[in-house]
Amino acid sequence: MIFNVNLKIMQEIIKTKLEKYGYKYSENEHNIDINLGMSQYLTVNFSKNEKIIFKDRLKGWNFLTGVIEMSFKGAIIYQTIGMLFAIFFLMFISQKSDILQFPFIYLLTGISAWLIIWSVYYLIRLENIKTQIIFWIENSGK
Repeated sequence: MIFNVNLKIMQEIIKTKLEKYGYKYSENEHNIDINLGMSQYLTVNFSKNEKIIFKDRLKGWNFLTGVIEMSFKGAIIYQTIGMLFAIFFLMFISQKSDILQFPFIYLLTGISAWLIIWSVYYLIRLENIKTQIIFWIENSGK
């Protein structure tokens, strides 16, 4: 019973700070869904006793997965598999023709750079808000 009260207090602290810093969010009984912008969302789940669970989602159109909705970890796996297929395709093309190989190498390098830049961007935003929420909760009594 006491812990459920503490969870409600934690939810109120998080909501107050999110409003103070201009984050858009929605809530239901056990979740706070935070819109981080650019189709990135973080759900803070308070349904488990003595645990706060973070779940991230890339929804709608985003720079990593396009229109496919998935978690950040899923997006990294998705990108890795896609890049492996592209590398195998490049190896296949290099055996057939040297003319097609060079444009494909440039395209693969550009796409790789694009994915790395956006992956780092989304990861920094996600970890930053998680760290902020933990900081807000741990320092709420001071």
